[in-house]
Amino acid sequence: MEKADLNSLPVGKVDKKDCIVVGVGVGDGDGDGDLALTFLEKEEAASSFRRSRRVLLQRDPAAAAAWWFSAARVLIFVAAAAALATVTIVCGGVRPRDRNSAGPLISVRLPAGDRRPSIRLGHPAPLPAIPVDAQTSFQHYGAFEEGAACPQQQPLVLTRDPELDAVYASLFAYPADEAYSATVASKLSGLVQIPSVSYDDMTSVPPEEPLPDTDPRRKFFDDVRVYLAKTYPLVHKHLRLEVVNRYGLVFTWKGEAAELKPVMFTAHMDVVPVPTETLDRWTYPPFGGVVADGFVWGRGSVDCKTQLTALMEATETLLHHNHKPQRTIIIAFGFDEEISGTLGAKYIAEHIHSRYGTHNIAMILDEGSSLGEAHGATFAYLSVTEKGYMNVMVNVETAGGHSSVPPEHTGIGILADAVVTLERNPFPMSLGVVGDPDRESALLSQLRCEAAHGPTAPADFKRAIQDLDSSVGHPNRLNKAKSKLLHLLAKNPVHKSALSTTQAVDLISGGVKVNALPELSSATANYRVAADSSVGLTEKALLRVLSPVAARYNLTVAQETHDGKTLAVLPSSGSTGTKAVATAGTLRLTTLSTFLDPAPRTPSQPSSKPFALVSAAIRHALARGSDRVPIVAPTLPNGNTDTRYFHGLSRHVFRFTPVRGYAGVHTVDERVPVADVVGAVGFFFELIRGVDEVDL
Repeated sequence: MEKADLNSLPVGKVDKKDCIVVGVGVGDGDGDGDLALTFLEKEEAASSFRRSRRVLLQRDPAAAAAWWFSAARVLIFVAAAAALATVTIVCGGVRPRDRNSAGPLISVRLPAGDRRPSIRLGHPAPLPAIPVDAQTSFQHYGAFEEGAACPQQQPLVLTRDPELDAVYASLFAYPADEAYSATVASKLSGLVQIPSVSYDDMTSVPPEEPLPDTDPRRKFFDDVRVYLAKTYPLVHKHLRLEVVNRYGLVFTWKGEAAELKPVMFTAHMDVVPVPTETLDRWTYPPFGGVVADGFVWGRGSVDCKTQLTALMEATETLLHHNHKPQRTIIIAFGFDEEISGTLGAKYIAEHIHSRYGTHNIAMILDEGSSLGEAHGATFAYLSVTEKGYMNVMVNVETAGGHSSVPPEHTGIGILADAVVTLERNPFPMSLGVVGDPDRESALLSQLRCEAAHGPTAPADFKRAIQDLDSSVGHPNRLNKAKSKLLHLLAKNPVHKSALSTTQAVDLISGGVKVNALPELSSATANYRVAADSSVGLTEKALLRVLSPVAARYNLTVAQETHDGKTLAVLPSSGSTGTKAVATAGTLRLTTLSTFLDPAPRTPSQPSSKPFALVSAAIRHALARGSDRVPIVAPTLPNGNTDTRYFHGLSRHVFRFTPVRGYAGVHTVDERVPVADVVGAVGFFFELIRGVDEVDL
């Protein structure tokens, strides 16, 4: 069996000091007590072997017994390895008794002959083998860094085009080129100066281009299209542009390898209005696009024109340097995200689906969460799901009459009781199915990362996370650990909201005249539906909570659900039927027409290639020096994005805005640092290149 040089293996650079003997067993590469051969010099390996044995003997008698038992199998393994000319190398710290605290692993299988090697990486569970060929460096994924609870990809390293590497280094490497930064800031400024505002009453567009749009407010979306054509001529020369539903823009950069699934990057052109009464509070005019003090100022500078500018600028720069993608790139811009995307993203999704079908886009990245500081570290919050959304109107319908002879409780009084009852019965917090990466809360994934990588994270918080993870598989312990962590998280309003279905009664009305009893009293509540719930489950919970209120006042409960069903509940017996009977009135619950179930969770395990690629690109392009490489944490955003329409296009839908120092989103003095804008361009520049070098 020949010696192997670890640094010559196709896994990028491996630090030899991390490759020590940490256990012995059959070398199947699954991380469960494997024989870890270092292939270092003989004396170095022997010293490492003795050191690991001594640690086991001193610290863990039970593990020592297991070590000696396993050691008896060494000769068998070595004989088998010699016969098969196959070995397994494991770099990292696997402790036999405590797999939950295992360190990172690299498992490299070296088969005999000319067959390609396969590489597996993980911490500590086995992952599918990832083939590596001579054209692709494994550094796309790299080894996982320290922190088994939240493993991190090594920063992205691309290999196919040294010229583009040099372009990236000259323009985007932090700190970015000043002249180029000024150019990019000027381009974003011009886009901010176009007041492409969406208003709630902009609910339709003329179906055919020759017909004029009678709403003059929409002319600004035409202005955006003209501005983009003037500012990014190469994009418009080399990419196919399709206009969807009059204002939506879809650019297609056709790849040379037709067998590869496309990827899709999206943003939106519209912005929220600027209330007239706030104009005197802005440092610079909201649509001035002023570049000052290191920022680009103005409405939409962050949400979402930085993302739009970064995508166009990155593509223009790649075209300027003759980049030809292997994989087709789709860049799509909606125009009504701020009013739910029913005319923009919805039509774009249908257009893309008609061409590519269900789940045939390799991955999608839209706007979403961003970078931030927590517990002494920089985190990149990569959203992998979204909560659901629904509005419910609660009406109390009672008999009218003169207010000189009132009933004991008017309709307004009954409605007040209903609202109080709703607020006294909040939805419970939930962590999802802990231990199941597809079903546990994405916020729990974020918190696990913060506990693992935040040097100043509170001790009780870190301990609660550790207790939770170590209790998986032990139901009684797990329930106690859940309660402990939820009690801690409930003190933070943001965490509490993220882990539950939230409820906010935002509208209320009743009565038409001071001396007339109200016949209709109404309240409307907004619900953000928890990731492990649904619109239907939320409706059932509301019926259960409000039925006792109706019974108290001898009212029939009538519920009109999101799927068009009507249910009547009689107050006397709680029985149900399809028709209400004569009572003192009706308490009616109606789910309004705009509703949305929670998004499917995008896989964020280390074995997910799209997640690994995006993570590696973030850690490469958005680092601020070697000591400020961001920690990528899966999470969920507070609101909803255009991705609500994209679930049928791809199983890998990410929501991320590559900025960190912004302020004023949807309020006064919205602004984004120029350095962040350039960093965002660099991020997409590298990510667009990266999708060609990974088998997504």
